[in-house]
Formats: sequence, C-alpha cells, structure tokens
Amino acid sequence: MKTDDLIAIDVHTHAEVSCRQPTDEVWQAFEDAASKYFKAGKRPTIAETVAYYRDANTQLKRKMLSGSDFPLIAP
Repeated sequence: MKTDDLIAIDVHTHAEVSCRQPTDEVWQAFEDAASKYFKAGKRPTIAETVAYYRDANTQLKRKMLSGSDFPLIAP
C-alpha cells in the first residue's frame, strides 16, 4: 500500500440485530454458539451500535490534532 497516496479510509459497521424481524428460534442456537466462540455478550441493537459510535466519534474529535500541530521537518 502506498500510504502517501491514501486519500480516505472507509469505516462502516453491519447491523447485528434486526430491528424489523423477531428473534428466530431456529437461528438462536447459532447465535448462542457464535457468542460463546467469540466470547461475546449480547449482540448490540442498531440503536446501541449508533450510540457507541457516536460516543467514540465524539471522544475521537477531542483527541484529533490538526495539521498545524505537526510542523514539516526538512531532511
């Protein structure tokens, strides 16, 4: 990868829990096995995912530095 040519990084997420369809009893065994395997707790709803990333984005903005914080250093 040529990092000097990098313009943007796409960051996205996928909904893990449907907000439209009820829990599928047949699929629940897979959900339980996946949670155990990945050592994950309850899968987040869409609203919980949105809240998480909004909070993370807010915290990130507090930590972000502008380009003027990094003076150019001539070799």
